[in-house]
Amino acid sequence: MKKKFNVIISLGSNSLNSKYYINLAYKFIKAKFEIVKTTKIKITEPFGFREQNRFYNVLIQINTHFFPGKLIKFFSKIEAKLNKGNEKKVFWGERNIDIDIIKFEDLNIYSNVLIIPHQGIRDRKYLQELLSELEESKLIPQNDK
Repeated sequence: MKKKFNVIISLGSNSLNSKYYINLAYKFIKAKFEIVKTTKIKITEPFGFREQNRFYNVLIQINTHFFPGKLIKFFSKIEAKLNKGNEKKVFWGERNIDIDIIKFEDLNIYSNVLIIPHQGIRDRKYLQELLSELEESKLIPQNDK
């Protein structure tokens, strides 16, 4: 039996239809992976280039058999499909969807393709808040009725 890895990913969008794109990306992910938990959507000011719409952000905890390289390729395909016609013209610019791996088990990876844990995990307050939301839900006792 293959090992399942516990992974936390982020979905972000600052298009005029942010909720639509986040929901669509969620459906693609749910069709392929086991969803463990999802945070509420958090709206934040843009990071980097400020002259753009606010971002809608959500964290999703999944279980997967995919290794990090295969996982990021899968997410890149979703991004390409959903950003078609709205490719970024500015670094940190507007996009329909952005999918990042925030944590992958306890792995630390630093390459030109992938950095895990995500490089913004310490600097972006909203990531800390959403991670806390995922962690707090672990502390809530479940009813076994």
